[in-house]
Amino acid sequence: MLITGLAPEEVERLGQAYLTALADDLSADPDRFGLRHSLERAGHALVDLLEAINRHGPAFMAPLVGDTAEERRDAFVAHFTNHVTDSVGLTVDAVVRQVAADTAQTLLDQSPRLRSAVESGVNSGAVIDNDVFCAIYNFFFADAVTTFLRSVIAAKITLLVPVLPAVDPAGHIAGWIADKLTAVVPTPCQRQGTTTNGSSLADLGRSMVKEAVERVLGLPAGGQS
Repeated sequence: MLITGLAPEEVERLGQAYLTALADDLSADPDRFGLRHSLERAGHALVDLLEAINRHGPAFMAPLVGDTAEERRDAFVAHFTNHVTDSVGLTVDAVVRQVAADTAQTLLDQSPRLRSAVESGVNSGAVIDNDVFCAIYNFFFADAVTTFLRSVIAAKITLLVPVLPAVDPAGHIAGWIADKLTAVVPTPCQRQGTTTNGSSLADLGRSMVKEAVERVLGLPAGGQS
């Protein structure tokens, strides 16, 4: 089924249908696709890595080798991706790996001080501001599920509900899904002002990974891990 010229209400209907289908599948079988486990593991790795970069600089991962700023930037993205992902050959691993690379690029785009340190090869002054930390946290989880569903659509796989369209050439459905998920992912910045235990942003982020995954997958809170 090829989709062309969809009205906004039809894009919303189909986007919500994909999200509902995914949530129903995972409610029936939490281990299906390996998606939930992969997101929780990668989410914790992401928070650990952001905290480590803040403390020790981008070269904490590995030396940012390269003769040009572009080469050092590419090296940062590659090291970042390897630290966040633990590929074991599943379809979802390729998705999470792509999302980790997208997240690294987005982090550099949104953090001028980190980008300057990476591109110049100087391992200092690479502080990640709190608002950037939380924006990256949000981006990672929302982009992971969007990318997973986009891969399902692009591959014409009827993994979820057979009557759903298998082609979205203009990306309208994926775009709607991305906007929807971005709005539902909780971030540690939202909680920092409400907690009284003095937890760091990274500690809050770690404590919220399970909730973030449940929210982005449309699952009930406190479900099976």
